[in-house]
Amino acid sequence: METVKSEETYEERVARERREEEERNEKTRTLILAVCKILKFTPVEKKDDSWHYVYMDAKKGEESIHFSSGGYQMKDRIRISGSFPRTEKGESVDPYRYGEKRHEITVSLAKTPQQIARDIERRFLPRYRELFGGVVERVNKSNQYARTCAKNLEAIKGKPLTEYEMKERTWRFSGSVLGEVWVDNESARVELHSVPIETAKKIMAIVKSCD
Repeated sequence: METVKSEETYEERVARERREEEERNEKTRTLILAVCKILKFTPVEKKDDSWHYVYMDAKKGEESIHFSSGGYQMKDRIRISGSFPRTEKGESVDPYRYGEKRHEITVSLAKTPQQIARDIERRFLPRYRELFGGVVERVNKSNQYARTCAKNLEAIKGKPLTEYEMKERTWRFSGSVLGEVWVDNESARVELHSVPIETAKKIMAIVKSCD
């Protein structure tokens, strides 16, 4: 670190502290990159306007781990956490049971890349991969459910669905009859509004014929 001069102005002190933070951040980035190389994860640096923090993601296949360091609480440590797949609709799936603590670890910046990599392999990755597998299973089920619902609704509508209809599993229609259809993977709910009497008779005749 630079020697602090007693006559240092406020602006000089801020500039010095920024230089020191940026030097520390560069060392932290270099350390994280070395860890990623050992673990065979591909680093993806996340840009941030603040010079107080370092953020970096690293990926291997679908797995994604997140490194963060800096600020008051994590000035001399790195926090490691993980990301999980989303559904085809972009929805997140909570990997934790109710009240379960979020899985993450912290390691000292004083450790070598080899030591940090071993910590991640021993303390983080086993539980992360267990949670990851559970999320993948739930995401696949959610995607299959959504596809089945979209297929059902499109069959009822008789033409391709809009993005909104696919997302909401609902088709609203208008004309001589107003209404909407909502579907799940096995059934449909149909609501009609302001139906002319003669049309209502025809509809009910069809409904009764299904008994």
